[in-house]
Amino acid sequence: MGEFRAWYHPSNALPSNLALVGISLSILGGPGYEWADDWAALGICALLVGNAYRLLQPASVAGPTVRRQEWKAWLQCCTQTIPGITLAEAHLEPSETGSVLHVWVRVSSPLTVAQEHAIAQQVQTVLAPVQPPSSTLLVRIVPS
Repeated sequence: MGEFRAWYHPSNALPSNLALVGISLSILGGPGYEWADDWAALGICALLVGNAYRLLQPASVAGPTVRRQEWKAWLQCCTQTIPGITLAEAHLEPSETGSVLHVWVRVSSPLTVAQEHAIAQQVQTVLAPVQPPSSTLLVRIVPS
């Protein structure tokens, strides 16, 4: 999605410029130059179809490459290395810069904010080497 965002401004400017050129040629050329406006419209349509394809293409490949149950079992194994927590929930969703891995871990006793931050940092350290490429890891602490 990030690459599409980078293409956003040129994809707005190009149709405007094509329309300007097509209309200008039609007006300045006079009779017999109506084709310029038609060709500009066809060029704009081609740009729109190309942008729609680029926008929708990442949606087919977004998400984990393994089945959901296998993925959650893998996360469960990783989080078992940290004492006192269990995996509550996990979601991988696409974002503008790649994907976001949301991990909720359940703690058994009430903790201070500093202790929760320390546990979240431990979870990030354990999952960082094996998290999906170009993903952001967000860890949330859920008290029991």
